[in-house]
Amino acid sequence: CGSSGICYDRWRSVSCSCDRSGLVSPDCKDSLMPFALTDGAYVEFKISETHRRMQLLDSIYGGSTLWLHRQIDRSRRNPGASPSTAEIPAKHMSILFRTHKQDGVIVFSATNNDFTALGLMNGQVVYISQIGTSAMVNMTIGDLMVADGDWHNITIESQNRGLRLHVDGTRVGDELDSAGVHDFLDPYLTYLSVGGFRRDASFNREFY
Repeated sequence: CGSSGICYDRWRSVSCSCDRSGLVSPDCKDSLMPFALTDGAYVEFKISETHRRMQLLDSIYGGSTLWLHRQIDRSRRNPGASPSTAEIPAKHMSILFRTHKQDGVIVFSATNNDFTALGLMNGQVVYISQIGTSAMVNMTIGDLMVADGDWHNITIESQNRGLRLHVDGTRVGDELDSAGVHDFLDPYLTYLSVGGFRRDASFNREFY
């Protein structure tokens, strides 16, 4: 993570927090190199078995060996104490982007027909999610314009049944009940993309 980054133990790998924006990446150099997407272009990620195992281990052991060791030390000092849920590591995803385009998809993740979408509408950040046949959740950050060509960081975070959105390190919008929205890093994800998504029968969405 370099001299200025903060390292997080992720079992078989390390994640780095590289600046005050809250962006977390595998390292603070090559992983932060930008790439450009033209109109209609997007990046699809292959959902690996490693992702599934890591997410399942996070749910069992609290996200990191460091967290686990602290809980063991605490329980040894105070055998009657139970781990505080406030200390359970958050599940989060961050993306750093810049654009002049007023409308579009930033991140799209899905588990079959359940999905999470982060995007822009009229230059404003929009969070959209749906589970099954339940009503679609739509949260627009109306007082923040990000289609200005400057770099912006969006982080989506889920912890203790609360889902929160941060833009450039600042909490924005309402806190949502994570039980009522799609798990954006579900161990059983079937699709994950950046900059757009494949519009086939599984993802025939009308919001963009």
